[in-house]
Amino acid sequence: MSVHNCSTSALHVLSIPHHICQAELAHIIELRRQREAFDDLIKEAESAVRTALEVGAVVEVGIFRAYLRVSGTPPEKSSALIISA
Repeated sequence: MSVHNCSTSALHVLSIPHHICQAELAHIIELRRQREAFDDLIKEAESAVRTALEVGAVVEVGIFRAYLRVSGTPPEKSSALIISA
């Protein structure tokens, strides 16, 4: 995490800030962008595992498990990818 010379840092929670610097706002925007990028990567990875499980792939033995939890009846049938330790 970068350090800003702004009055809105965590150390000044109880005081009313005099200004909010542009660097702090830019940092928030960048964190949001990174979160969206990570969300996209997670969706892609989960989709790949879901597809593999749907066609019969076997999960390697280890501390993690992955399976599809199917709910509903056709045509509203859906499956949720479950990954657990």
